[in-house]
Amino acid sequence: MLNILLRALILFALVYIVIRLMGKRQVGELQPTEFVVALMAADLATMPMGDLAIPLLWGIISLMVLLLMQVVISYASMKSVRVRRILCGEPTVLISKGIINEYALRKQRYNINDLLEQLRTKDIFDISKVWYALLETNGELSVILKSDFAAPCNSDMSLSPAQEELCLTLISDGKIMEKNLAAVSLSKAKLARAISSSGLKLSEVLIAQSNGDKIYVQPRKEEQGCFIRVK
Repeated sequence: MLNILLRALILFALVYIVIRLMGKRQVGELQPTEFVVALMAADLATMPMGDLAIPLLWGIISLMVLLLMQVVISYASMKSVRVRRILCGEPTVLISKGIINEYALRKQRYNINDLLEQLRTKDIFDISKVWYALLETNGELSVILKSDFAAPCNSDMSLSPAQEELCLTLISDGKIMEKNLAAVSLSKAKLARAISSSGLKLSEVLIAQSNGDKIYVQPRKEEQGCFIRVK
């Protein structure tokens, strides 16, 4: 029993490391080579975990070989456009200047319903609004709308709003995020004073976020959150 437990812990840690080194993309965003490595890593890990007759070292070596292959492939893809094109492919234009490319659809084994479904995930329910649609190498659909339906930006309306900064979480589930607190040059005492000014205690805060001189605070009680200023 102890042997099985140790095998499971070791192989879990190794598979986790392999997946982490592949990056932070979701499964649906993986390139083909990354998806193959993820599948094989999971499969290779279960073999020595479930069969004690298979030496644990074999499973470890197999995972290390997979990791090495992934690193080599990633490095080669970064250095060579040709290698990247062979391994990952190229984006495919499914809609060009408002016209559906039937040849591209057939080549990618896509049908109209697949295309419409992908557009709906982008909140586009009317295909007549689409100017370009590209099927990326990871299976995602990138869309450019016709100018009549594109949302205007601030520069189009001659507006110059202040640049919004990154919103950092200062308190999460009642726990202070000290690293983020230092990033906004705020001390615990100053944070506590700012929160107490809203009639709350630190222990009563579910989440607090800041992107400048204002802090958004949501109490643990099911009440509306509020903005408070740091003084």
